[in-house]
Amino acid sequence: MRKYVLLLLCSLSCFIYAESYVPASVPNPKGAMHNGWICDPAGYLSTSQARQITDACNNIKEFVDVEVAVVMLPGYDRQRYDRFTFCQELFNLWGIGGKQRNTGVLVFFADGQPGSRDIRIHTGGGMEGLLTDYACSSLIDDAYDYLVDGQFGNGVLKIVEGLYSRLMTTDAQAELTLGWAPKHFDEDAFAALLYFLLFLFVAVWLLCYAYYRSHLCKQCGAVAVKQTNMKIISQPTYTTDGKRQLTFTCACCGNTFYKTQIIPHLVRAATTTTGTFRSSGGFSGGSWGGGHSFGGGAGRGF
Repeated sequence: MRKYVLLLLCSLSCFIYAESYVPASVPNPKGAMHNGWICDPAGYLSTSQARQITDACNNIKEFVDVEVAVVMLPGYDRQRYDRFTFCQELFNLWGIGGKQRNTGVLVFFADGQPGSRDIRIHTGGGMEGLLTDYACSSLIDDAYDYLVDGQFGNGVLKIVEGLYSRLMTTDAQAELTLGWAPKHFDEDAFAALLYFLLFLFVAVWLLCYAYYRSHLCKQCGAVAVKQTNMKIISQPTYTTDGKRQLTFTCACCGNTFYKTQIIPHLVRAATTTTGTFRSSGGFSGGSWGGGHSFGGGAGRGF
């Protein structure tokens, strides 16, 4: 009996510990005694998976100067934090990524009961052009089957492999280390330009057609009709509309015709009032690069 009680107490203490993580208590893989990329206190990653992730993070750091932190926790204090705020605070507490360019990425996983687990990719401010929210969401989609099947190590490894594929390119290197983005043919921009030119062509054609119709003489067919006179038939008042007669003459054949137009009734000037408007109211980062996040990335629960 005593054995089962101790086992129960041990399990309960593990559960409480798992749910007690706050950003300040997460073990920093770049603390005084370490210089790694992975925080995995519960051991979700196998030795092989941890080695592959470490190799990928080392290569990414060397090639494009991007720091990738991988954090896998058995849980965290969900009474005080949600997925986003936990990652945001942890990212800025550690200072992941370079201080000047903010080129850091946090891959975060938190275990729990099915339906309350969390996965998120949190990016530094300098990564949001290359790793857009949509791109981060796509990386999570690629790993989602592993995650929902309970293969958390494989799922996180799949995300890191996706980051590796996106960052280990000459285009990414040019944008992140040289400060310029390669110019590529933008199909969306080209299509938008074509639509604009088509709209402009149609608008000009309609204007030309309207001019042609308004200056066409029905008697001789020449485009030579001009307004030659205007006469007021009745003046507008504040209660009734007025009328005027326009005279048009063809410069080629002399054909004359008339059009009557309505003159809108007069409108009294509105009185204005003025009013008075009143108003009332009265870092630590270990050996990370000192980067900062503005909240970019994507995540979901499962």
